[in-house]
Amino acid sequence: MTQPPVVFREIEVRRMPGFITTGMPPITGLSAGVNIIYGPNASGKTTLSRAIQRLIRAAADPKSDDSLRAVLDVGGSEVLIDDAFGRVVCHRDGQQVDVELLAPADLPQRYLMALDDLIANDEDRGLAEQIVRESSGGFGIQQAAQELEFKPRPSGHTATVRALKTATDQRQTVEKQQRELAGRVVRRDELQAEFDRARDAANLAKELDDAIHHARAREALNEAQEQLNTFDPRIDQLAGDELETLERFRKQLEDGNTQTRELEAKRVEATKKLKASPLPDGGVPQHRITELKVRLQRLRELDGTRTSAEQSVVNERTRLKELRDKLPVGLSDEQLDNATGESIAGGFEWARRAQEQRNREDALKQLQRLLTQNEPDGDADIDSLRRGIDLLHEWRALRQLSATSTHLRRDPLVAAGIIAVVALTMGLLIHPSWFFAIVFSIALAAWSLAQKPTASVDESRLLDELNELDLAQSDSWQNDRGRTFLNTLQRDLAQAELQHEFTRQQQRTAIEQSEIEKDLVKITNERLAWEKQHQFPAFAGEAELVFAAEMLRSILRIRSDLGAAEAALQEAQNEFKQELAATQSSLAEFAFEPAAMLSELFGQLTQLEDSGQEYREASKEISDSTGTLEELNRRNRQTERDLADVYVQVGLTQGDHEILEGLLGQLDEFRTHQEQVEQQKGAVSATAERLENPDQWADCEIDQLQKELIESTAQAEVREDLRQKLSELDAEVGSAKTGVDLETALLNLATSTDALKEQRANDLNAMLGNVLVSHLDRADRSSEQSNLFGRASELFDEFTNFRHRLVVSGGETPSFRAIDTSLGIEQELRELSSGTKVQLRLAVRVAYLESQEQRWKLPLLLDEMLATSDEQRAQQIIEAGIKLARTGRQIFYLTAQHDEVGKWRTLLENAQDVEHVVKDLAEIRQFDQRDRVPPMELLLPTRDAVAEPHDGEDRASYGKRISVPSINPRESVGNIHLWYLIDDVEFLHRLLKRHINRWGQFEALAHRGS
Repeated sequence: MTQPPVVFREIEVRRMPGFITTGMPPITGLSAGVNIIYGPNASGKTTLSRAIQRLIRAAADPKSDDSLRAVLDVGGSEVLIDDAFGRVVCHRDGQQVDVELLAPADLPQRYLMALDDLIANDEDRGLAEQIVRESSGGFGIQQAAQELEFKPRPSGHTATVRALKTATDQRQTVEKQQRELAGRVVRRDELQAEFDRARDAANLAKELDDAIHHARAREALNEAQEQLNTFDPRIDQLAGDELETLERFRKQLEDGNTQTRELEAKRVEATKKLKASPLPDGGVPQHRITELKVRLQRLRELDGTRTSAEQSVVNERTRLKELRDKLPVGLSDEQLDNATGESIAGGFEWARRAQEQRNREDALKQLQRLLTQNEPDGDADIDSLRRGIDLLHEWRALRQLSATSTHLRRDPLVAAGIIAVVALTMGLLIHPSWFFAIVFSIALAAWSLAQKPTASVDESRLLDELNELDLAQSDSWQNDRGRTFLNTLQRDLAQAELQHEFTRQQQRTAIEQSEIEKDLVKITNERLAWEKQHQFPAFAGEAELVFAAEMLRSILRIRSDLGAAEAALQEAQNEFKQELAATQSSLAEFAFEPAAMLSELFGQLTQLEDSGQEYREASKEISDSTGTLEELNRRNRQTERDLADVYVQVGLTQGDHEILEGLLGQLDEFRTHQEQVEQQKGAVSATAERLENPDQWADCEIDQLQKELIESTAQAEVREDLRQKLSELDAEVGSAKTGVDLETALLNLATSTDALKEQRANDLNAMLGNVLVSHLDRADRSSEQSNLFGRASELFDEFTNFRHRLVVSGGETPSFRAIDTSLGIEQELRELSSGTKVQLRLAVRVAYLESQEQRWKLPLLLDEMLATSDEQRAQQIIEAGIKLARTGRQIFYLTAQHDEVGKWRTLLENAQDVEHVVKDLAEIRQFDQRDRVPPMELLLPTRDAVAEPHDGEDRASYGKRISVPSINPRESVGNIHLWYLIDDVEFLHRLLKRHINRWGQFEALAHRGS
């Protein structure tokens, strides 16, 4: 059963290494066939490859930092896979479903194929081993067993056992020595206790000394605090700059009062201006000013339009008078009023027709003069000359045929002899059926001998007919086989045909001259009728009529323009009057008299703007001064409060200025005593930090503390003697040690024990691995591997177009051979071309993937497989990819080379049944134009198209059209062209279209049962 394919339709890399911040734009419109992914280095091809490998597995990974999205066609359903930081969500046809793992865990990387994988080893043995390894999924079982050091029996190492015995003896020796040291350790403990007591006495002496210093610091602090308490407590609230602050506040208050008085004066003045203004309350709104400006501007435009219209009327009247003066005949106003475009067109039509007839008449007269001056001489019969030329041609051809008839009879005899010799040889060497060709050679010779010469009879007949025409002056014309006579006849014929044409032209011109004269009479009558109908005076001729008609047309156009100009003038005058009345009405609202001149109206508007500006400025002055006065009053009140706060903070009133000055005079001395108190507080704090518990010594007198200090110092003096005795005892214990302590011995024992356990575990794993390898070897040689190699052989047949067959020999180590179906010989793998080897490795890899695919046919990734390939191998690789696409598998080809894109395009255009697209990552990521794939195609050596057989065409005719090569008796039978073996022309054409044209290829195809 054919597995349905998995097709990627859209891929989006939102985050992967190399695309951490921006991601890659979505790649849409992917084909179910071949997808050529082009891009320069660092454009994302490798990232896209890793993304596809991860998406076909789609397994959750908590450690992943990637973010991917893809739309796939899976079994006819649209599947959306969203992999965000290891969490995978899947939707099928819009519904969320459980994630389906499309590929086994270790399989996705096998879908990526690079050229290095397929040309890694071209030696015979290496290639065979690689094929076996590919059939196992890329793993070499025996090589892996050697690297892991699998073995059938334990190692038998004894060094670890000896190390364990040595460590055990060492531990027992050390334990005995430790028991001997126990007695000395007891004495040392007693000395250590005495030393600890002396050390505690020394520590107590140090703490007593710190306690004495702490007590003295407290006494000094109390004395400084008593001196500080003698000052007025209010002095502590002073900052020292109170007098300057008071002076600054008084200055601010004075300045604020001055500004208040000035603003009050300005407000009174602005109020007077408002009362004296002639404008209504609120002044002139700005929109009214704007409206009046628009109206005045409109009046100015209308005035210009009116003036322009008046000038247009004057100009049109002047032009009309000038044109009437130029008319060649006099026309009344009534005649001009009755003139229309139709009447003028009639004059034009008559003049045009008359001029055409005059031109025809002139041309005919010129032609008649030429015919009279150049009339040729001659009265020969044209038909006799033509017949004589034809007979002379036939006579010359017969003379030539009679000269070569002897050679024509000899050539068929020679050909018959050659055919007989060849048929006899082939019949003896190849097949008796060739003897039938001897019959054909005999028939050819008989036909040649039966031919009789007939040239002399025909030649006599032609000479008689020529003489009857009486064209030759003498019989000497046969001296040069009639060449000179033929030229003479041809010249006479040309002269006779020219005379005939002159006669025909003279007859034609006479007829045409008569027609022209009739037309001129008719046109003259029509003109007279036209002039009478329109009451026009008689014109001197058609030239004068054309001139007059042109003038009349211009006069009518100018009269029409004059009427339009007068109407425009009237309209402009009406609009000007209306707009002037509206403007005067608007200005009257502000007590202005009506003005008729534009300059007066603009002066009134300027005056109104000035009045409005003065009104607004006065109103703004009142508004601004009112707000500023309120702000100044608020600031003055705040300054007064700040001035009072300076006294309040010290505990005084505004009348206690002398007391404030006295306190400020004592401030420096107060701060000196204050610093002394802070210094003593620091000394108390520093001495307290050196004591573990300062409160313990708070009630102790200094004399008592000094007495306890003397006692502790005397007890601590024996500490150095005890330290010396302990050192001596430690030296005795140290010299008694053996050099290897108990910890070292125990460590060596534990290390040796662990090493022995590890060696046992390694031996067990190696023996178990050996059993597993044996099982896998047997499994590889099972029927499953046989089926895999069978499928690989089928793919190899397809890739090579049945020109090679793969033969697999079983056994412990399978061996491989290839059969060239055309030559019929077996080849070792090393004898194959590099392109054929690539096809073989690709066939094994694909066969392995098909054997592992459980449900779906997954996409195949080809990474720059054409790199370093010659044209032949490149074409073989591309054709293999196209054939895989025909099986329904989606193909991705990744490349950074322009020429590889061209090669793929060239071959894909011939594969109309395979979908394909080219995706340019440089264009998708908007790189520079020079990084994008150019619109180029590189030609590969292509096979010629196979001609289709015509309807009813037989086998022999079709063989000639397709140029079937002859049989070479020295070559293998597999190289014989199929035309010799297949009678059905249609069936033969189908095979040739698949490029199967040799018996060896057809035999391999039949062996497959296809």
